[in-house]
Amino acid sequence: MPWTEDQGVSFQLWVRGYPETSSTAVAYGKIKNHRKESIEILGFETDEFQRIEWHETQILDNRVKMKKQSFPIAIEPGNTWEFKANGDHLMMMERVGKRTKEELNLTVKIKNLNDVRIIVPVLEP
Repeated sequence: MPWTEDQGVSFQLWVRGYPETSSTAVAYGKIKNHRKESIEILGFETDEFQRIEWHETQILDNRVKMKKQSFPIAIEPGNTWEFKANGDHLMMMERVGKRTKEELNLTVKIKNLNDVRIIVPVLEP
């Protein structure tokens, strides 16, 4: 999967396919900081969902639980942050309208940088 780079930050994100009736979706992938200073991810937005939360998967007593985390996500110079199944992931909630395409527009909010707009593919499992 190709990377998208903007302002010294690279993105390789994707959304797991979801049915038209689903009000939620999940995104995975990586964000790499190529800058000489740390960056702070303040949040994410898309026109298809009302909100996007950062969740951590926790397994306690053989039960899977999603725990909401608080932004920002700090990424040191040269480091990569990964969203993956059974770990940190982006939970998109309260879908607006119907799913109409195989990709969605995602805006990444980064402290002291311009918003980054990327196209994220929706990949069927």
